[in-house]
Amino acid sequence: MSTLDVRRRQILEAIIHCHTLTAQPVGSRVIAKRYNLGLSAATIRNAMADLEEMGYVMQPHTSAGRVPTELGYRFYVDSLMEVGILSEAEKIKIRLSYDDVRREFEYLMEQTSRILSTISHYVGVVMSPGLQTRVLKHFEIFQVSEDKLLAVLVVEPGVIRNRVLEKEETLTGEDLAKINNALKARFVGRSLIELQNLVDSPEQMRSMFDQQIFQEVSSLVRDALDVTYDPEIYLQGRSNIFSQPEFEDLRRMEAILDILEKKEQLSHLLDFSPGMEMGVYVRIGSEINCEAMEQCSVISAAYQWNQRPFGIIGVIGPTRMEYPRIVSIVDYTAKVMSQMLQNRLV
Repeated sequence: MSTLDVRRRQILEAIIHCHTLTAQPVGSRVIAKRYNLGLSAATIRNAMADLEEMGYVMQPHTSAGRVPTELGYRFYVDSLMEVGILSEAEKIKIRLSYDDVRREFEYLMEQTSRILSTISHYVGVVMSPGLQTRVLKHFEIFQVSEDKLLAVLVVEPGVIRNRVLEKEETLTGEDLAKINNALKARFVGRSLIELQNLVDSPEQMRSMFDQQIFQEVSSLVRDALDVTYDPEIYLQGRSNIFSQPEFEDLRRMEAILDILEKKEQLSHLLDFSPGMEMGVYVRIGSEINCEAMEQCSVISAAYQWNQRPFGIIGVIGPTRMEYPRIVSIVDYTAKVMSQMLQNRLV
């Protein structure tokens, strides 16, 4: 990739810029007229032929101009692109979009995906990690009727899960108070996966609780912890991507829509791991490892909680996207969202 000289780099950048704006193949005459490169159309045409031979551009039709290939976009992102700087007005717009956000974790996730979609004009997506490794902050069981109980779990940072439970006939108000005291003393501060393993071990449970309420505790806790542990996906702007000319083909549109509606597939697209480094990741076409998304790019970044990567946000759009602008949007939104998590959630 480093073998591209200055002239070819300038022409490749001009092709990508023009194609991003028009969605049309770019000819040498267009570059000569629109971009002040000091080169004739013939010189540009020869350089474009070299770029095609090297795999950075392709010619859709014999009489057409060139369009960037996946390799061309990758070289552009890695070697030519200067990350755009968001204007102060755009930064204010992003920050103000959070002003009405309630403190609930889920609402913050949903609003972030909406912000990304609105500002990028593509698909905005947010993934929160699964609950297994998260720490239980509050656990209490309330009586709501003669035969019903409500278990309330609060998991850091601010995720609330409720479960309606069947009340045991022998369970009195005094027993329920003992259970709640025991839950606060024994369960709060542990991860949910640790608690699941604990309730599957009768010996450990028996050693932690009063024998008179052991059976009730075991049953209630097992039912209360029966919540969804998979990552949550929040997605907005599906229709945005289909306004792009690349996706006018009905079959291609349906294949992409199918991916966007499947949580497991979306998790794969975002590819988050708790140990990932901070920064913006750009995956183009085949790098996504999904045939239906071969004409798409995913730009993503991790957001933090307690000074560590916690989840991931991203924008999904066509490979023909304005990479400098979208990278800056994702990067800034991830930082603002990290601040929101740290400062506003209980």
